[in-house]
Amino acid sequence: MRIVCPFCAATYDVPENLIDGQRTVRCARCGQEWKPGGEERQPLAAAPSPSRKPEPAPPPLASEPEPQGFPERGTQQLAATAEREASARPPRVLAIDRLMQPWEPERPGVAVWAAWAASIGLVLLLGWAGYEWRASVMHLWPASQRLYAALGLF
Repeated sequence: MRIVCPFCAATYDVPENLIDGQRTVRCARCGQEWKPGGEERQPLAAAPSPSRKPEPAPPPLASEPEPQGFPERGTQQLAATAEREASARPPRVLAIDRLMQPWEPERPGVAVWAAWAASIGLVLLLGWAGYEWRASVMHLWPASQRLYAALGLF
């Protein structure tokens, strides 16, 4: 079951058997506590006490006049600018949604294959040089005689 913190909108996946409607949960992000359940349940901190009457809604705000310093940018232009900026931003993705997406490894590119081929070629070249010039290697580095003897090349 997915539960959502009513205070900060953090989402959590919790097994259904742990949510019995009586248990209080605490949000790891904001620290608030609430009882998850149906829509009839209210968060603990936001539940009004039965003796208090609900507060009346505040009166609507009076519309503010246009700023005098910027007559060319009206309310419609500001709204259009805000809309363009909002559409330019990528959509907000929650961490839990990213974790639930299947993981697909990236395929290696041409540069990776070229690096592997170069590495293998270098190892083969060093092996061939060690075989071809084994007499010079054993003369300059006497300890290598044991390696060549173990390989049957001495």
